Amino acid sequence: MSIFIAGYRAGAKRCNKNINVLIDFSQDFGDQAKCKELALNQIAKGSKVIFQVAGGCGLGALDAFGSALGYVNYNHDVMTAHAGDGYTVATDIADSLIVRGITARRAHELVGGLVTTAERAGRPLEASDLDKLADGANLARPLIAPLDARASVEAKRTIGSTHPDAVARAISELETVLAARERNTTI
Repeated sequence: MSIFIAGYRAGAKRCNKNINVLIDFSQDFGDQAKCKELALNQIAKGSKVIFQVAGGCGLGALDAFGSALGYVNYNHDVMTAHAGDGYTVATDIADSLIVRGITARRAHELVGGLVTTAERAGRPLEASDLDKLADGANLARPLIAPLDARASVEAKRTIGSTHPDAVARAISELETVLAARERNTTI
């Protein structure tokens, strides 16, 4: 568990060197009420993110987050303005490196550097950035990866993914199950 906490703390500090990371231990991997209470206390202290590694107990932390979510204010205009910056697909870009043989650690390091450079320059990720990544990873061009959220969703092809076809299948399957329940039959 300490490796998860160390990784989380390191990532948070990299994003904001002045961040205060709160850590609590429930001493119980099964008691959801304990984790919910710990999470609510952290939220009351101003926590913006809840990260849990406590098995079943962690569901209580998620419940606390769900309770607090109704009090969160989102700036729709700011979120919409930045949605197309390409930063939301950084994991997809790292995955494209991993598929080509780069270790996950190195792939995320390279993409993190790329995102940092683009942010500092005040620009979104661009196709030329993928060429820079390919060069930095000693890979042949082109490096193909989605650069916006829509392309990311369209690229998803695994079972349970967010690809529109997969979502449509899941909805259809759920409708079938619900209809069967209404008829009091089993599938």
